[in-house]
Amino acid sequence: PMDEESHRRILQSYGKSLNPDVIDKIVNVWEDLRNAHQSGSISYIFSVRESVSIVKHLNAFPDEGVQAAIENVLAFDRLHTSLSKHLNVKKGFEILANLHTY
Repeated sequence: PMDEESHRRILQSYGKSLNPDVIDKIVNVWEDLRNAHQSGSISYIFSVRESVSIVKHLNAFPDEGVQAAIENVLAFDRLHTSLSKHLNVKKGFEILANLHTY
């Protein structure tokens, strides 16, 4: 798996105009999802490509905010019971709760 700093550098290369805190939050969400996959809590492993899509989306639609961009990527995968359980029960949507301010 990619280390957090490498992931952060990739996202920064696509999101030069984004607040570094936004990049950090996306990296943290992806790290949490990676850990959930490794522990077996969710079956799907989210790729760096999906996090890059979030950054590209934020560049194109900055008014939508990071939470909407992440939820857009996660929307399809919420149909998977294991991801829904991880987000709803284990995290209580904590993953996304702190993102709405950006």
